[in-house]
Amino acid sequence: MLQILTSLLILLNPAVAFFTPSHQPAQNASPSIEKEAAFIDFDEYKLPLSENIFLAAQLIPTYPIRNWNSADPEISAKIAFVFEATRQKVLWQKDGLREARPIASLTKLMTALVVIENSKLDDVFVVSKKAVQTPGELGGLIVGEELSAEKLLYALLVESSNDAAVALAENISSKTAKDFVGLMNQKAKALGLNNTTFSDPSGLDPENQSSAWDLNIIMQEFLKYPILQKITQTASIDFTSQDGKFNHHLASTDKLLGLYPEIIAGKTGYTEEAGNCMILAWHAPNSQGTVISIIMDSQDRMAESAALLKWTKEAYLW
Repeated sequence: MLQILTSLLILLNPAVAFFTPSHQPAQNASPSIEKEAAFIDFDEYKLPLSENIFLAAQLIPTYPIRNWNSADPEISAKIAFVFEATRQKVLWQKDGLREARPIASLTKLMTALVVIENSKLDDVFVVSKKAVQTPGELGGLIVGEELSAEKLLYALLVESSNDAAVALAENISSKTAKDFVGLMNQKAKALGLNNTTFSDPSGLDPENQSSAWDLNIIMQEFLKYPILQKITQTASIDFTSQDGKFNHHLASTDKLLGLYPEIIAGKTGYTEEAGNCMILAWHAPNSQGTVISIIMDSQDRMAESAALLKWTKEAYLW
């Protein structure tokens, strides 16, 4: 009776027969458990029908289901990671998941979180000379101009402006970026990030470090704020200072926007110490959750982030 029931379950979900790996275990499964499950003799247990149904159901894998006919991606990045956030499932990883490394402008994800939690979007901030003198040409901010916190967040996340990072930090923490960094580290501690430390709000200092695992947690927190998603989905934007005297045009550093409409958030980063880094979040196919990909120290952050996105859609049944 149970064998018939099991067959019916498989017929109702034909993906089981095709995608259940016969040669390789799932990324987060124990090989010994997989092997034992494959050879269960239901008749031997003689369980009540309800329990047999439960046991048979455990053999049906949950989505997303790995298609082992699709080879692992070839990625140059020293560390890479693909994570399905809805089910908290590792889909693929390459080396050093919890290794702390410089993260360059990926730091700005935490900067944005601290800004959101300690100011209002319509708060008006003054851009200081010190902020404008911060190394980096992006953002084009002008000494003395007044901009809302929201506009500075656009400069921070769209064009990755270091000037905007310092301007936000100075205005939120009594004119001292050092105090703002303290808030960043407090937030990291509150999120349980064991391999993350910050020393400036822009990411210029190589002492801004995190791991792929911690960055994944930061992105999950970042995604809780629709305005931050909206900002990082923006390919370009124009705005003016509060008095209308100064115009700004920003173009995103994320060149995948528009090419992949499923992208819901992302951030790039580069310093000599960190190499090319990128984090992306996107909608999984068939509305099956949210996927986060991270690459650290890559030869080509755009191409490899795109490759991970496409691979994830092809290597799993959603």
